[in-house]
Amino acid sequence: MRGALQSFASLTLFQKLTLIALVIYAAILGYATLLPAQEVPTVNVWDKALHFAAYMNFMLLTLPLSTTRRALWRGFWLIVAFGAAGELLQELSPGRQASAMDLVANALGALTAYIIGRWGFQIGKTS
Repeated sequence: MRGALQSFASLTLFQKLTLIALVIYAAILGYATLLPAQEVPTVNVWDKALHFAAYMNFMLLTLPLSTTRRALWRGFWLIVAFGAAGELLQELSPGRQASAMDLVANALGALTAYIIGRWGFQIGKTS
């Protein structure tokens, strides 16, 4: 725990705020994922587009915290695992069911942001 606190202390103010936003976003996304079916708001957008956008934004929040390509890669897989866990846990929520296509949309959204992050590392390397 002490090491984690020291690591947090070494972050810039922007990174600290980003980390706080990331935790809040994860909590809201997790809550929304596990709502019973009758409590899920109806939105006139293709469901997979919502999954894609939600997980792309989730991954984009990790970019300021990913100081290396390896950290970026780890962030990507953690977010994919978060999405997979959410899909599996939906089986426990009344009226909800896990969907492989939702998981694919989640992963593609995270992958899109990962590619943006890798592109950013390439730009940083050449300048």
